[in-house]
Amino acid sequence: MSAARGTAQHVLLVGTNKPGLVPLLRHDAVRRVTVLTEPWYADRFRAEGADAVLVVPDVADLTAALHAVVPAMADAPVTRVVAPSERGVPTGAWLRSYLDLPGTPYDVAVGFTAKHAMKRRLVTAGVPVAPHRVVRTRAETRDAVRVLGRPAILKPALGTGATGSVVVRATDDVDALAAPLWESGRAHPAVLVERYLDVEREYHLDGVVVDGLTRALSVCAYLRPTLLRQHDEFVGSAPLPADDPRRGELAGLHDAAVRALGLRTGVTHLEVLEHDGGDVVGEVACRPGGGAIVPFLAHVHGVDLWRVFLDLETTGATDRLGPLDPDGPVAWYGLPVTAGVVRSTTPVEALRAVPGVTHAQVDLAPGDRVEDRFHSSSQAGWVAMAGATNEALHATMAAVRATWRLDTAPTEEVAAL
Repeated sequence: MSAARGTAQHVLLVGTNKPGLVPLLRHDAVRRVTVLTEPWYADRFRAEGADAVLVVPDVADLTAALHAVVPAMADAPVTRVVAPSERGVPTGAWLRSYLDLPGTPYDVAVGFTAKHAMKRRLVTAGVPVAPHRVVRTRAETRDAVRVLGRPAILKPALGTGATGSVVVRATDDVDALAAPLWESGRAHPAVLVERYLDVEREYHLDGVVVDGLTRALSVCAYLRPTLLRQHDEFVGSAPLPADDPRRGELAGLHDAAVRALGLRTGVTHLEVLEHDGGDVVGEVACRPGGGAIVPFLAHVHGVDLWRVFLDLETTGATDRLGPLDPDGPVAWYGLPVTAGVVRSTTPVEALRAVPGVTHAQVDLAPGDRVEDRFHSSSQAGWVAMAGATNEALHATMAAVRATWRLDTAPTEEVAAL
């Protein structure tokens, strides 16, 4: 249980695709949990035991959120707002600012979620980022690609990770590739055009910041760059060794980015790209990372960043921190996933039987329907691995790749039966 708990809180959870958080909020510092969410998530939050569920068509709609929340506060004013998902972060911060509640304010949240604002603030502070332009028309998009050169990357200014990002290569039609970004982003008509970098290595840093200082930090390297990772490919990462000099260099970038974006207290997820020109900051979020990053760190170090995040959001303090330095070669894999109705999967027992596997979890079962709506962290489950040496760890990784199988039937094929 965390320290610095005061009067019991009425917490508003601005929730989308983060299951299991309502039970984690049930402790002596919280007497009531109200969830603001979208129709397709409402029943799940009711099942998790939320005291009230407020439904809006889109949690990113600030006006709709305010109109839903204010009447619901008549008998029990909200005292804290928790926004665990990327799309809900700006809305949660806006409600905090409007209602004059503690926590990360709207202006700071914008810097962590709107890519164009993020890049501008980082550049102003001298934090290295990829050459880019912010465009708001199709003509500006074509001009930016011409100036930056091909290949280039087109990213929606608002969005989670690499979702919606496309690469414009030598012979591609810019207008055709950019069309989905404009059509899906009418409410926020801005696109970030970045020079494509030949990334040699990609890192993620997951930290805890309290009163402007980094109190804990994990430094990991993805097993392969993630920008163009497909959902049916393995994804994963491994902590850098404790004596790796890159740890200190990357930690300096993390702290510089946090200062530039103005976060005082919270959990961070930063991505850094290493290329032949040096390091550049990709993106940084003021929430825990996705995929199996959080459960892997909890498995290896006993530090659950979701619990830390909820502590900080509801009380401003936590006593759950511990060292995040690695003790020997360890890594995690996210298991590939494909759309359709699940026919079969590799039994979790088979994954656990692989020498060097220390944890395995399969989240799909026969009959489950997997929708064709994937993002950069989509996975069918995850595996933690350890080895006495790097060679032993790599052998375990190869064995896991050889063991995992997922068989799905196309949804339309099942419907026709």
